[in-house]
Parts: sequence; C-alpha cells; structure tokens
Amino acid sequence: MKLPRFIQHCFWSYDLSSIDIEKDKHLVIQQVLNYGDWRAIKWLLRVYNDREIKKVLKSPRRGIWRRQVLNFWFTIFNLHIPKDAYTLAIKEIDPAKVDQRALERFFKRQEYRFIKK
Repeated sequence: MKLPRFIQHCFWSYDLSSIDIEKDKHLVIQQVLNYGDWRAIKWLLRVYNDREIKKVLKSPRRGIWRRQVLNFWFTIFNLHIPKDAYTLAIKEIDPAKVDQRALERFFKRQEYRFIKK
C-alpha cells in the first residue's frame, strides 16, 4: 500500500514513493499527526490502529513535535510520558528555551545504556 498523494504536504522533503507504510510507520504516524489536516488524520486512523499510534506518541523523537500538537494527541489518547522525554520531543527553534538539564539527563541515560550493553 502506497501513501496517498493528498498527504504530500506532511512529507514536504520526502519522495512519497520511497516511504513504506509498514517499515516507516513511525515516520508516517509522526508526520501526519504533527502536520496533517483532517483528511490526512482520517486516513491515518484507518491505516494504523490505536496501539500503533500510541506507541509512536509514547516514544516521541527528539525535537520533532510541535508543543500544541503533542499536547492535543496526549489528551485524545489519554497518555503521559516522563517530563524529560516530553521536553526533548518539542521542536524548539530558540536554543535559549531548550531545557538544558533535561538534555543533560537524556544524554547521561544514553551514555549509560551504551556502556551497559
């Protein structure tokens, strides 16, 4: 199954034909929830089940999400994640507004995971 042309606006820097709906589901869900219009959201909800969508929301990629959008979807799906994960998921253009402590804690955890393996 290919991505429909009407969601191209969610993937402005991607070639839609190169995106695999199953392999790239994290990207598809993230981009449509973040930038999709009502038509794109309805398509997404038909293609992916709640469990798959919640999984993406519970492990948001760093610096990708718009604050209002993430808050909206957390409310809709009644989800909560650790404050640091939430803070780092928010796309912040102004470096002065980035929570430096949350960033430091994130990198320490990543370092510990890397060493532990």
